[in-house]
Amino acid sequence: MADVTLTIDGQSVTVPQGTTILQAAKMRLGMELPHYCYHPGLSIAGNCRICLVEVEKMPKLVTGCSTQCGEGMVVHTQSARAKEGRGGVLEIMLTNHPLDCPICDQAGECKLQDYYMTVGMHDNHVVFPKVHKKKIVPLPPHIVLDQERCILCSRCVRFCQEITKTNELTIAMRGTHSEIEAAGDGTIDNGYAGNLHEICPVGALTSTDFRFQARVWWLKSHKSVCPGCSTGCNTWVDDRRGEVKRLRARENASVNQWWLCDEGRYGYKSINAPDRLKTARVKKTDATSGTAIGEVWARLKTIAAKKGGFAGIASAQASNEDLFVFRRLVAHMGGVADFRIDDSLTKTQTRVDEILRRADKNPNTTGAKLLGFGDGPGVEAILKSAAEGKISALYVLDADRFDAAGWTDKLRAVRTKIEFVVMHATRECGALDLADVVLPAATYAEKDGTFTNYEGRVQRFWRAIRPIGDARADGAWLATICAEFDAADAALAKPAAAFNAVASETPALGDLRWEMIPAEGALIAPGAAPKDKVG
Repeated sequence: MADVTLTIDGQSVTVPQGTTILQAAKMRLGMELPHYCYHPGLSIAGNCRICLVEVEKMPKLVTGCSTQCGEGMVVHTQSARAKEGRGGVLEIMLTNHPLDCPICDQAGECKLQDYYMTVGMHDNHVVFPKVHKKKIVPLPPHIVLDQERCILCSRCVRFCQEITKTNELTIAMRGTHSEIEAAGDGTIDNGYAGNLHEICPVGALTSTDFRFQARVWWLKSHKSVCPGCSTGCNTWVDDRRGEVKRLRARENASVNQWWLCDEGRYGYKSINAPDRLKTARVKKTDATSGTAIGEVWARLKTIAAKKGGFAGIASAQASNEDLFVFRRLVAHMGGVADFRIDDSLTKTQTRVDEILRRADKNPNTTGAKLLGFGDGPGVEAILKSAAEGKISALYVLDADRFDAAGWTDKLRAVRTKIEFVVMHATRECGALDLADVVLPAATYAEKDGTFTNYEGRVQRFWRAIRPIGDARADGAWLATICAEFDAADAALAKPAAAFNAVASETPALGDLRWEMIPAEGALIAPGAAPKDKVG
């Protein structure tokens, strides 16, 4: 496509034909024109008109979001006429807007507040009563609508039309009485409703989950990756004083664009769950970390010396780094391992819908497979060997998932045949009663690491909060044990060292290094994944 050259505020810029003035200003000059209705993931509506600019030889101001750049065009975004136009638009928007900023969850993230300080700053000219609308309109299960705050930018309507294609919302009535309305009983349960309050620029749509939980300026934001399925959507983890308050979509054009499913968005509550495991246990009794790890090492050393059978059961919830250190332990013990506690391996490529969700509810099935855990005998075969007295020590990396997948009763049936059982877990579960030693594990929000998603994209996630109680990353616990076999393994407690060790031993990762993983993730062995399909 041919390029066009134009001038914006005295600066010459060249952009591809079809680029709008708003996009050109941001792309080439880093200039953010005010906007409400424009969103890069939705169609252009041009109805809020707050992005007005002056273009020479055009009789009227034009909207920057919908006007395409032309060859030789001269644009003024800061002329007195353009500023007056934008100020007038904002004043009209505020005519009937309620002054409830002190109790609005959008305060601190509200574009009306932001633009009033940069575009408005005008006196109140309203001499007639404001038009009042409904203040609390439940749109279950995740959204509350405040019709008075709405500026009718139509982002939410277009999201339901263009992204989910479910059409729950529309703009009804006319003039100043226009308002957002929901069809039917008002339920918006399309699996992506949380995006509506995230793209609303003014607090008209808020989250039932986050309402009145925290002012946004108290929150700290951390980059992360959703562990809810094999898509690996990029997220922001927002916490206040070590407690996770919400997840938000983090833009990654290669993975999730600007969106996040509800299952992933609201799945963070397991991090703050009241049944989190905070201390280690030995024989069902709370113990210090030192006592527990000493017991594990002493028992494994004895079993290794007499060449007793060892089996490990991993999990696709674990990071690449944790899985690598687990593989080291299995090698030191001369045992076998697998991770197929469910049928995730057969579902990794199966989509639940055409947007983001996948049937495999693990973030790292591809990583576990690349590390060789899919080449083991299978969990069923491991338990069968245990029943035959061939397994002296069993190490379960993710007791939560092991229990949820229905393996606890099967292990219970053969438990007396196994001399020693170790389990890692983040929360209480029925399987823990079968363990000689239980080690509290950190969640993904409490550690650094990488996941490899369904298409083979290695993505980093960052520690957002400190681990609860004595919990540690799985890799940290395992590195301490492995160091008793090989002192050099102690370094693997650090995710960066573990990842670089993984890369050096895994051909598919090539020359990739921890510090080289790009923001959008590194796609390894592209094209190697099976053909995508919708299940």
